[in-house]
Amino acid sequence: MQTSQHFTGLGMPVFMAFGWAGEETALKYALEQMELFVSILHTNLPKAMQDELPYYGLNDESQSAYMAASEDLESEVHILFNTRPSSFEIQVALTNKEALSKGLKQITKDPDSFQRLLSLLEPDWTLRVQQIHINEETGDQGHYQDVFKDSLQTLDEKKADEVFEKAAYLNADDKWVTPIYLSQRIPAEQAATMQGEIVPVLVERLTLMAPVITMLQGRSARRAARAATKYKPSPKPSAPKLVTEKAPKPKPVSKDEFTYVTELKPLHIRRGFINLTSEHWPYFMLNARTELRSVTVITDSIRDENSSVWRLQPDNVARLVLSPRGHRWMEDNFVAGDKIQLTATKDGSGEIQLVLGIAE
Repeated sequence: MQTSQHFTGLGMPVFMAFGWAGEETALKYALEQMELFVSILHTNLPKAMQDELPYYGLNDESQSAYMAASEDLESEVHILFNTRPSSFEIQVALTNKEALSKGLKQITKDPDSFQRLLSLLEPDWTLRVQQIHINEETGDQGHYQDVFKDSLQTLDEKKADEVFEKAAYLNADDKWVTPIYLSQRIPAEQAATMQGEIVPVLVERLTLMAPVITMLQGRSARRAARAATKYKPSPKPSAPKLVTEKAPKPKPVSKDEFTYVTELKPLHIRRGFINLTSEHWPYFMLNARTELRSVTVITDSIRDENSSVWRLQPDNVARLVLSPRGHRWMEDNFVAGDKIQLTATKDGSGEIQLVLGIAE
């Protein structure tokens, strides 16, 4: 997957521009970067998803980038990319009453498939199902309450059945409409640090979202399920058992390779990262200005080229940030307190490969 040579990422000025009231030049620059970003992102999506969401560009009203199933943005499912000073938000939305009727009919017809597809997403995605009142005389709409608003972690099968059955029932009444939103936020600083790597990372996340979008559009659950099967996480027993020395100190970092063992905390597993040390950062840096280095991560079940090592200020600590695919592998194979072994090797061209496994 290749990104445009003219796109270097969404730097912090893009995020901060939306907090500078009256800074017309800053806002113009930010919107131009967002337009470039969504164009490149759309180009890198799988062809099937490009066909599913053929329209993309800038939404002047919300000052955000979008991808949509229809030229009339609100009439069908659409994705908004909201860039603000503190965060980068991906929001999948379905708000049109007629479109919701089709989507909810498909979801309630096969709730198990929809719940399974949602379970394949990262747990920090938030689901919001609103209950909006429609004034029968004027047609004006006003928020009444949330049918559901929480992270996907809290949505079990029973709760999902209850939420979508209620949403379908209410949406069938002329007095109500029940918009559905799925959203994920990335801290602005983290998104900016990813630079051009933000494109392949989001391509993987949106590809996982594709079958969910298929069902929201009222299409076959079987088609959606087939699209998601290749992302099924590997079972925990298949993870390799790696024997390491009991000494807590890492082996010296050499020019070509090193091995490091560390204990995982709950936050590491929840967010999908591994902290190394400041001694490790020089191994990954290309020059004094390097902030991020792409690496290949290998486990028993995956070979992934969308992970990266970040430089954390002010101490130059190296942090391996796993791709969504690598993150799911970590969640499937580790619990808090487990030790993970990382073995890094660098080939003649400077490419870095990290082998991960369970350490005893």
